[in-house]
Amino acid sequence: MIILANIFLILIVLYFIPFLGICLFIFRKFYYKNHQRKFDNYLFLIIGLFIFIINKVNISIPYLSSIIKTTNFLNYSKRLIILGVIFIIIDYLAKNILGNMTNFVKNYINESEQQDLKIKAKNDLIMQEKREKAKNTTYIKCPYCGADNLISEKIGICNYCRRKITNQKEN
Repeated sequence: MIILANIFLILIVLYFIPFLGICLFIFRKFYYKNHQRKFDNYLFLIIGLFIFIINKVNISIPYLSSIIKTTNFLNYSKRLIILGVIFIIIDYLAKNILGNMTNFVKNYINESEQQDLKIKAKNDLIMQEKREKAKNTTYIKCPYCGADNLISEKIGICNYCRRKITNQKEN
């Protein structure tokens, strides 16, 4: 796998089979860590510019300039420049988009947790009130109609005859 991600192999394949070279370059970007990937973009851009300048300007570098000028490296240099620039832009956009998405998700999770804590505190208070009410609730037999009633206060109303009844056990 590491041979397929080799930068020199990618450069050679990019010269002969551009589509496969681009695929290998994308594979390399996923295979290596973040700092290595950024360097590759600039490396392709620099190599492309170097070959382009040697082709356009009469710079005499022994052996190298003769090889570059005799073969058709102008299209190859354009490919490298375009590939480098496109992936620099893609990396920049991906970094900003992922950064914004990460912040959005973190904010959403924090807000969600705070809302859950508020709801839990409110529910705990309601449950505490219900427990207190249940402690003080007793069965009282209505002296007027004889019906059983649940009363939690000192004075209550019968559910059947609607008369006032008193809770003797209320503190």
